Amino acid sequence: MSAIPDVDVFLPLEPEELGAKLLLEMTCQPNYPSSRRAEVALAFAEAWAWLEAQGLIVPAPDQSPGSGWRVLSRRARRFESETEFSDYAVSRMLSARITASENRGKRVDFIHAS
Repeated sequence: MSAIPDVDVFLPLEPEELGAKLLLEMTCQPNYPSSRRAEVALAFAEAWAWLEAQGLIVPAPDQSPGSGWRVLSRRARRFESETEFSDYAVSRMLSARITASENRGKRVDFIHAS
């Protein structure tokens, strides 16, 4: 990945941090040492899964279901810089933490309707 040429800087990144890099450089071809290929593949897979979970990459609507093709979502296409993406990611994390904090200690009952 051209934005992060050092594999030792690349691998410690959290999925959301790496996701920002992937999102903004989807056409980049990484040139990391082949001896670290498995580590890089795992970090990439985590970032990809995070992007999917955030709805930033979605199934390509013009492909058959299950084809595996993905495209950038409308929201993802609006990001013009890593700063914009970072602001988005931070706001999502804060929102999740606030929700978790509000729900801590609450009991949730699931009722089976017959």
